[in-house]
Amino acid sequence: MKSYCSTQGNEKELVAELMCFPPIALFLMWRERVLVVDRHEHYQKRSFRNRYEILTGQGRHTLSIPLRKGKHQGQRITEVRIAYDRPWTHKHLHTIRSAYGRAPYFEIYFPTLEQLYRASPTHLFEWNLNALRWCIDALQWDLPFRLSDAFHATSSDGVEVYRDMLTPRNAAQLSLHPYPQVFEDRFGFVSNLSVLDLIFNLGPEAHAYLKAHRPLLSLWP
Repeated sequence: MKSYCSTQGNEKELVAELMCFPPIALFLMWRERVLVVDRHEHYQKRSFRNRYEILTGQGRHTLSIPLRKGKHQGQRITEVRIAYDRPWTHKHLHTIRSAYGRAPYFEIYFPTLEQLYRASPTHLFEWNLNALRWCIDALQWDLPFRLSDAFHATSSDGVEVYRDMLTPRNAAQLSLHPYPQVFEDRFGFVSNLSVLDLIFNLGPEAHAYLKAHRPLLSLWP
């Protein structure tokens, strides 16, 4: 696996939580910045830390990674553990196959995605880090990121804190430039899904899409 922890030049840094297959808008905001993955933050419910959104034949659909029983709210993110007492990995893969089996680039990317699921790491942070690396490889984009050295509460010179700015409650509000989707004949274009949607539908062209476009409506200052 390649290392992504080196930075290039004097790009501004964007501090954000580590998400599971992040929404496309994160990658758009990431351009011309170095992503600083916040490993000093604490888990927050109802976030993309353990969920992601894809497009199925029934519309926008959320897949969630179950966590082991206990109090997770406020727990240090690197200590949150995944529950494997239910066959959720099989369910996720089955749902992804049903959603994107007819996508132009499904057969190219799905085999390595299956391998990712079979790794079964014990902690959510490790799972998300593996998922982020998979996305970068699939996009064939040398996107620099590093793990945080300390907790950044607010933005400062050269560092922009975007933690919890993109959530399941507001993600769909971002209007992105349309691209072909499997079920667009039923729903029209569905905006700002997980980057999985972009990868399976555009394949190698996903890189060019991210380089060329920005959100049409910004949730951020």
